[in-house]
Amino acid sequence: MTWVKNLANNYGIVLRVGCFCNPGACQAHLGHTDQELRRNQEVIGHVCGDHIDLIDNRPTGSVRVSFGYPSGESDADTLYNLLVEQFWQNNPMAPIDRPQISIDDAQIVDVHPPPTPPQKPLLKSCNFT
Repeated sequence: MTWVKNLANNYGIVLRVGCFCNPGACQAHLGHTDQELRRNQEVIGHVCGDHIDLIDNRPTGSVRVSFGYPSGESDADTLYNLLVEQFWQNNPMAPIDRPQISIDDAQIVDVHPPPTPPQKPLLKSCNFT
């Protein structure tokens, strides 16, 4: 995950890696047992936020990309280009329409934001101008 974070940084993408301060959910999501976590920490020395991404060929965390209100279509395109250029190798799927990024056969994420709702008029009180 650390190398993914560094690679994304080269594309100008800021993302988070690890367990996001929620080790219990991370453990459940990744299917690690209590004994494995104890061994990873006590024997291997793995702690949250270190550079150890894989132990016994299993991930120690996740990668998260967030889009917020200032994010634009170019941000989604940059992420799309990173994924295509660095991770989609020998992809058996046919190319898909640009507005979507296929995560797997069961889930499609629309990368275009929904239309902006009409702005409500600003209500002022107490004679503020």
